[in-house]
Amino acid sequence: MKKLLIYFHTLKFLKMIQILGRIKFKLMRPKLQARKKFVNPTVAKNKEGVHFLTKSPHIDFLRGKISFLNQERDLEVHQKSFWVGDNSSKLWMYNLHYFEDLLRDDYLDFQKEHYQLIKDWSLQNFTHKDIPFEAYPLSLRIVNWIKWILLTKVHDENILVSLKSQAYLLSKKVEWHLLGNHLFENAKALFISGLFFNDSKLLKKGLRIFERELPEQFLKDGGHFEKSPMYHGILCEGMIDLINFSKRYNYSYPKKWDEIVFKGVNIYQAFSHPDKDISFFNDSCLEISKAPLLLKSYAENVLEKKIEGPNTNYYKDSGYFSFKNRNFFFIADIGSIGPRYLPGHAHCDSLSFELSIFKKRIFVNLGISTYEVGQLRNKQRSNISHNTSFINNTDSSEIWSAFRVGRREKIKVKEVNFDNDSFNIGAVRKDYSHKKVQHQRSFDFDGKSIRIKDFINSPKNSSVKIYFHLHPSISIKEEGENILLFDNQKPLAIIKGKDQFGLEKSFYYPAFNKKIETNSLVIEGEFKNQFESSLEMTLLDV
Repeated sequence: MKKLLIYFHTLKFLKMIQILGRIKFKLMRPKLQARKKFVNPTVAKNKEGVHFLTKSPHIDFLRGKISFLNQERDLEVHQKSFWVGDNSSKLWMYNLHYFEDLLRDDYLDFQKEHYQLIKDWSLQNFTHKDIPFEAYPLSLRIVNWIKWILLTKVHDENILVSLKSQAYLLSKKVEWHLLGNHLFENAKALFISGLFFNDSKLLKKGLRIFERELPEQFLKDGGHFEKSPMYHGILCEGMIDLINFSKRYNYSYPKKWDEIVFKGVNIYQAFSHPDKDISFFNDSCLEISKAPLLLKSYAENVLEKKIEGPNTNYYKDSGYFSFKNRNFFFIADIGSIGPRYLPGHAHCDSLSFELSIFKKRIFVNLGISTYEVGQLRNKQRSNISHNTSFINNTDSSEIWSAFRVGRREKIKVKEVNFDNDSFNIGAVRKDYSHKKVQHQRSFDFDGKSIRIKDFINSPKNSSVKIYFHLHPSISIKEEGENILLFDNQKPLAIIKGKDQFGLEKSFYYPAFNKKIETNSLVIEGEFKNQFESSLEMTLLDV
């Protein structure tokens, strides 16, 4: 019965197009069409444009090694088992078939090796059933191959035939059952391959998806609706690519795309710490999306104008409040889990926050290192991996499997006030498990000190743990009644009232398959009716 209920509370939020798309996905298996149908493909003329963003290399050709997600394998491209995989995770295999190494920083130095890699892939992969031809890796590979061809000016008819046949297969495998960032990548690949081959069928199909999806996927404040800084960065780069390709092919793209990029790049800066990389809300970690300043530079070059936004803002649609000044950065999630029909990348991180002082991360959410079903994935999505409360040993939303959410918490914002030097915000979270159990939290900053107050209400006997996870670079030292925070022996801040805090060892996950031990300050207690606590931290002069 419990399993039936969790399925019910998960499925009831789905859109009809997802349900119908899932049925179609199960019943229909489109095949890769015979390549002879695409013999002598024509390629549209294009003009030079802004170069695409490049990436760190994944392949060490001298050592014969290939590495994704911090896991390394031998580079044995001539063996079909290499492309099919052995014990590698599905996400690792996806990355293998993206072909992102084609766009490494030194791509011209390895043009011959990459050319051979593409030929080997084409010889070894000819069935439409395996991972190489799932719609998501298919979408990313199509775009990466086209970018590489434009950058290197390699013209090989066999590659072009393979590329066009892959694009037409994708046109029959659009991921309507998933929607979200997957559907965006499908449309992007169709649109770009349509421009590249001067193929109106592919172009129009991609454009129709964008006309439907972009107004929903990109919120009014500029954020992507899956509310993950990492995926937001990926899709922002995708939008800039679309404009870049359009300009190369003299295509009159919808001008609202400029506004999406402008707002999207602005909020991406708001997600970033002073160390120039993103905060960890929902499914987010380092080494996947581009650094915010790099993306900003790319957008400015493509749009041919500067992009500047406020240092402090409340992004109501996305559910984030962000504050920056010379010495202090703060970001809090005060929005609901979502989107309601697609919370696969959502975490139980509402009322959580991250904080940097003097350009050093202090309080952090613990990040992600895996998408595999299991205890670690559940823990990384749980309340206990974020700077928020964990009440009655139950998460605030009913997360399960790797990408599922059943019943959900409810969030109500009470107040948001801010200027250039201070802010005070407050919100209430009602957990799914009991409608009368709620967590009210306020954040107050006066330019020198921040106070975080928590009020937990419950009509029954309850327990609570409130987590404050420290970045691994931060060390602590007791001084009288207080706690001093250090970075590399340099004192940064002081926290009042050490006796209310316990200390636990945790693991920080800055990237896939990476973990670093760290410390977590924990306030815990048992209560009935109300539990109250606060953390007050004052910046030191350094």
